[in-house]
Amino acid sequence: QRPSRAAGFTLVEMAIVLAVIGLILGAIAIAEDVQRNAEYTKIANKFLYQWKEAYDQYYQRTGVVLGDCQQAPTYMVNGAETTFTGSDGDVCERQSAWSGGSGAAGIPANFDNTGLRVCNGAGYGSGAGSDNTGGAGLAEQNLRDLMLRAGIGMPPGRGEGFEDRYLYEDTNGNSAEVQVCFQWNPEGTPSGAGNVMVVRGLTPD
Repeated sequence: QRPSRAAGFTLVEMAIVLAVIGLILGAIAIAEDVQRNAEYTKIANKFLYQWKEAYDQYYQRTGVVLGDCQQAPTYMVNGAETTFTGSDGDVCERQSAWSGGSGAAGIPANFDNTGLRVCNGAGYGSGAGSDNTGGAGLAEQNLRDLMLRAGIGMPPGRGEGFEDRYLYEDTNGNSAEVQVCFQWNPEGTPSGAGNVMVVRGLTPD
């Protein structure tokens, strides 16, 4: 009797199978990247860039940045709620404390109560609950009210009253919502100093 040959795969067959598996996995990863980039582009074009334009229009129409005091500009977002060295009220109430003969320079370092976030409601953020912990404090001024008062058209967002929100689908197919706010960051802030637009609610990818 002839001895039976051992059954199995040759090295060439194994290499071909592994190559096919690699191609399939690569195609899946590329498809996810394409979807993620397409979603990012849609969020940027339909929402974020339009909010940047709205912010610029507010400055052009009012002569001050969002939420600043027109009588005594600080050039900081929500500057109307800041206080100045030696004054008891905010700069709009007590502008004479620093604009006329004050011993301190009108520079950001000499202001207090800065960096409050101008939003349309508290919203949410990574690690932040409904009490708005985990991020900058919330300003008394409302983003939507400021825009409407200046006659600025806002992006449609999620609809009337929710123009600062945008619904998108993450790479896992789950619905997620982003919110736009604005704030002033002091020098040395890792995420960017000066007047910034804050996008809250983006998933890590």
